[in-house]
Amino acid sequence: IYPAVGIDPGLGYAINTFLKYVMLAIGLLVALNIVGIDLRFLLVFAGAIGIGIGMGLQNVTANVISGFMLIFGGKLRKGDWIEVADTMGEVTDIFLRATKVRTRDNIEYLIPNTEFISGILVNYSLGSPLIRIEVPVGVSYNADPRQVERILLDVAVKEPLVAKAKPTVVRFVEFGDNSINFELLVWMNVRTTPRRKIRSQLYFAIFEALARAGIEIPFPQRDIHLRSVLPPRQD
Repeated sequence: IYPAVGIDPGLGYAINTFLKYVMLAIGLLVALNIVGIDLRFLLVFAGAIGIGIGMGLQNVTANVISGFMLIFGGKLRKGDWIEVADTMGEVTDIFLRATKVRTRDNIEYLIPNTEFISGILVNYSLGSPLIRIEVPVGVSYNADPRQVERILLDVAVKEPLVAKAKPTVVRFVEFGDNSINFELLVWMNVRTTPRRKIRSQLYFAIFEALARAGIEIPFPQRDIHLRSVLPPRQD
């Protein structure tokens, strides 16, 4: 209904959530009135409830307030791809106390709403879904750096998971202890592609391309020099 009248789906979800809690509150008050409980007596418990909140329900209250801020703030919506508290996934539901997030491994987390307000929240659905990732590559000192650059760029161009909307870059990072080190910087759509998957695909292709070119991928090694020591002279 909401998209048909020009209302954003996220705002529509917030309206539905608000109406649900309003109807629950009204239903509770009506039920109490039907069973003959004078609603004025609820005021007697208001002070006790306030003391309880002050003594032991600070976290619950903070999460509920944060839940309202998330629902009506417009910065977090059902269906958004987010990253918070080292967890990345899709928002499947927003409750008053916590938000449900499903990862790509189909694991569902209930994250307290205060984490979204007080912590760092990355919402990949609010702006562009394209992010840049780094793929480190080390090769032998016998390799031609320019040839390595061409090979890495060619691998990125042929990989379908790499977003072509922005340019791929190869950086010569450093002269390492056992290798000359590069970084392949590629763009990807974080909503549709797991980072681990695109890195795996690129590493497979890089390994095969370097092997065809006869370029060695070195491993750490140490040279040991043995020196003979003469026994002490006996006088």
